[in-house]
Amino acid sequence: MKIERLTSEQVAQFNKDGYLIVRRLLTPVDMAKLKKHIAVIASGALCVNPSRLQQEPRVSKGEAKPMSKTDSYRKMSHLAFEDDVFRAHAQDERILVCIEALLGEKDIKLYQDQLFMKPPRIGSRQSYHQDQPLGFDVEPGDRMVSCWAALDEATIANGCLWMLP
Repeated sequence: MKIERLTSEQVAQFNKDGYLIVRRLLTPVDMAKLKKHIAVIASGALCVNPSRLQQEPRVSKGEAKPMSKTDSYRKMSHLAFEDDVFRAHAQDERILVCIEALLGEKDIKLYQDQLFMKPPRIGSRQSYHQDQPLGFDVEPGDRMVSCWAALDEATIANGCLWMLP
């Protein structure tokens, strides 16, 4: 595993814009492993604490019928605290090196992890927001970094994540 350090220009861009895109930090093999593990959890073949899985609101209200059990979920969260695969992802040195560079320190903590599923045709939207004031209670607020990895191709047509400076 090759560890790439952020450049001073990347850190400066993060400080200016409030976000940074680091392309190909994780390999296609890394992403495939995560996707496979997610499918196993979502299918019910691997038991996790049910409070870690959130159904799509329209599914839970009976307003939408998913094509599969996997497609019924909106979100998985806090799995790194009990699942080895998610823990290894959260502790991946390639990610940690980037976060350490952005925060300027090595003493970092995992506050939480989330996986948004966005199932086809029934996936709910998330409005524009900033992570810090949205239920995260990290003080001071500039000591928090969110790290987002697209497991599927993120396009305008399929509802990709937008970042605003």
